[in-house]
Amino acid sequence: MKKVVILFALVILLPIVAGVSSDLADVYLPKETMIGEISGGILASISPEQVKVVRDEHIEVAVEYGVKKLGSKHYIWLISPENPGNYTLKIKEIIALVDGVPEVVDYSKDFRVEGLADYSIKPGFVLAVDDFEIVATLYESVGKSITVDFPESREISLLPGINYIDFSIAEIVGVQEVKIGVGKYSVPGYVVGQEYICGDGQIDGREVCDGENLNGKDCAGVGDFSGEDLACSSDCLSFDDSGCVLSEPEPECDLENLDLCLTENDCVGVGGYWYNESCNVYEQGAVCDSEHVGLCETLETCSEAEGYWYNESCNEDSCGNLEIDAGEVCDGTNLSGETCFSKGYAKGNLSCSSDCLSFDFGGCVVGTVTPLNFAINPSVIRDTILSSGQIPVYSFKIINSWENSIKDLRLDYDRSKFTVEPDEIFSIGVNESAYFNLTFKQMPRGAAKGVVVAYSGDVYEYLLFMFNLTDDEAQVRREYYQNNSVSTPSYYCTEIPDGKFCGSDESCSVVEVAALDGMCCAGQCEEESSGGGRAWIGYLVAGIVILVLLIIYVKYKKTKPAKDPMGVRVSQIEKG
Repeated sequence: MKKVVILFALVILLPIVAGVSSDLADVYLPKETMIGEISGGILASISPEQVKVVRDEHIEVAVEYGVKKLGSKHYIWLISPENPGNYTLKIKEIIALVDGVPEVVDYSKDFRVEGLADYSIKPGFVLAVDDFEIVATLYESVGKSITVDFPESREISLLPGINYIDFSIAEIVGVQEVKIGVGKYSVPGYVVGQEYICGDGQIDGREVCDGENLNGKDCAGVGDFSGEDLACSSDCLSFDDSGCVLSEPEPECDLENLDLCLTENDCVGVGGYWYNESCNVYEQGAVCDSEHVGLCETLETCSEAEGYWYNESCNEDSCGNLEIDAGEVCDGTNLSGETCFSKGYAKGNLSCSSDCLSFDFGGCVVGTVTPLNFAINPSVIRDTILSSGQIPVYSFKIINSWENSIKDLRLDYDRSKFTVEPDEIFSIGVNESAYFNLTFKQMPRGAAKGVVVAYSGDVYEYLLFMFNLTDDEAQVRREYYQNNSVSTPSYYCTEIPDGKFCGSDESCSVVEVAALDGMCCAGQCEEESSGGGRAWIGYLVAGIVILVLLIIYVKYKKTKPAKDPMGVRVSQIEKG
């Protein structure tokens, strides 16, 4: 089982130039095809959405281009701008190793366009599983002849305008990384040809023979046969032994056939004991003991003689008792859990050799094994939180969609900036998932980008992480995506790790995630206080206001000025 490794790194300040480089030239002709390899520890394929061309540092220019990973290498091609001038190719958010740590880096390449091109081609690289064509555009008014060297050398006459050049891979065997010469251009190619071509006389792929080419075999070399009429089958995958004669040797005197040893010399010669006019396994007078376990007739006497009791007899060795003893790799039907598949075959019935020291692969079938396949969910996290908020925690999972368990899954990341839990070696069963929690050790001071890369051998997936801070609560938002080229949510709430909808009287313990079917809680749904939610707060405030007004009114009444004393006295006299 290949080991699966997860690497995690954070880039607080995104470097513009790191270990990423290209072999693109500094000067191109207008409308010329630019072809280059991008190198520098790139871990993840570059998508077209990451690429753009600008003029004068900021004016984006529309160009025709492509970017792809061919085998283990990354290539880009583009038709250079038509107008002369200074341009910059920019590739953003490349996931690459920088000083041994995976980071997210940007790459830029300045180039100048001047002069006049005679012709261009597209595409500038080829990934072919079938016959293909390359389009050549001649900008001149007079035809031009160029040389093409794949699959064999030939001359091609280009006419003014668009020309189609056809290529066949019918005679290509296996996977080939090639450079296809198309005139002045060298086009990188990754060609997946046939596994083999039966009938060409060459033994390729799974072929065991081809026509009269028997790979040095004869009847005796493919079994217990005699004769010279061995042939190759029509599919080149097996031999036709119908013209061979099955050899059936006569049994002769040996340890397995002591009864055929008719003389003392023959008997002694093969290790037997001659007495009573017959050949015997043991010497005369032998009894059941450690030297003569074959004479022990019961389990008890066999055990006392240190023999192995199985098949209703006592045996000298353990092979055959269906238990894997010291020195054995298997025993009968006990294969120690191994199968044809676990041993690198597509399918079939694995068995144990007669001596228990090796496996018998005769019943296994060679074929195409489904490659390791797993996914990270989510693939992209974009998060904006309040500057005054707490350090966030992000959940993600690795889904094993392979037909076998992924063993020895190991985490490796920048432990100076992050913690990831669990952080241990473990396995993921078939159709099962492993869950992780990622968090910062310290709150970043500004925007940050990071990447999680999960790979096994040459198979990998990654999680791209983009983080930002804001003082505006209206800008707070957390989104999960399947890839970096989309701008709308990619998952339903049930697909998000720990995703759930909270009730009307509940609140989410973390920032909710924008899902396809609404705002989703990836934390805990917590009940709000009873009594109408937070309505009691409003009632309390209103009560306090009323109480304050009442106190003010009472105090006002107590301090109201008395009536004029003289006026009161006059009024009393008049009433007198």
